Amino acid sequence: MVCACICIDFFFSKHERYKAWAVDIANVLSQCGFKVWISQFQQKKGNDIDSEGMQQGVRVSECILLLLTKGIFDRDRHWVTKTEVSFGVLDCGKPLLGVLPPKARSQRKRKDSNEEIETSALLSKESLRGKASDYLSDMFDLDTKCHKLPGCVHPVACCCRVDPDFQPLARSIPVALNIARWQGKMGKNTTEYLRVRESVREIIQRYLNAQAGQEKLMREYEQQVEFGICPDSFSSGHFRSPSPTAVAMGISGAGVGGGVGAGGVGGGGVEVNAESEEEVDTRTFMGEIKGERKNDDMHTTYINSIELVEKTK
Repeated sequence: MVCACICIDFFFSKHERYKAWAVDIANVLSQCGFKVWISQFQQKKGNDIDSEGMQQGVRVSECILLLLTKGIFDRDRHWVTKTEVSFGVLDCGKPLLGVLPPKARSQRKRKDSNEEIETSALLSKESLRGKASDYLSDMFDLDTKCHKLPGCVHPVACCCRVDPDFQPLARSIPVALNIARWQGKMGKNTTEYLRVRESVREIIQRYLNAQAGQEKLMREYEQQVEFGICPDSFSSGHFRSPSPTAVAMGISGAGVGGGVGAGGVGGGGVEVNAESEEEVDTRTFMGEIKGERKNDDMHTTYINSIELVEKTK
């Protein structure tokens, strides 16, 4: 197979239910000078967004950016799990970057000398769903663990309602990836501006280390294939028997071996002054982190950008 020319920085893979979050993030990255393949952008251009079109987008992208939300690995998300992620990582050898959506937070404001707590989303109003608990329920659950697979403790979200063929890769992702979290919304105030800047920095840093991350992911994947299919997947009649592909891979049941480590979410964040509410010029921010590409080596494309970001810390 002839290798496609790499002309896109990020292929954005997401659950359509949470496309508002994904489009907001893609817009910021695009305004920073990065090329992003996301179905909403492609549709506006009149390009195909069927299975073939998506896989062509994967081929011409340097890496896959996966928005980790509730149900992203469910068997009915085959566009994500098979057409995009499995195809990109296993067939094309593309690095995978994981990012968690923004979480709700409480903002304390003063009104008529009385304090009131206002819960607000960090991104567009289209993403608003009411209470903070609603947002937490939309997150990919990294904390609730399944202990049914001998030697392999893993998030329930990586086995429950997940197709057997995809389970080894699903379990590998929280273990091997240094997952980033997106924060903030441009055009709000200094507080949000700093959060967005930190989020872009996190993604750039992970991109620069993408090759090492891909190698770690594949090592973990090989181990997870040996563990097999989590028996809890069948406990409530969720699934059919393993497919021929799963059988050929040796994924036929509970495996043996040592446990796996816990994956981590990148964080740290940035300290900000919550009282600073002045408007920030979006163009100023974009100018701070957008840099000219130094050469055609895609693994150094963000060197200038990260240097500029560091100067603004």
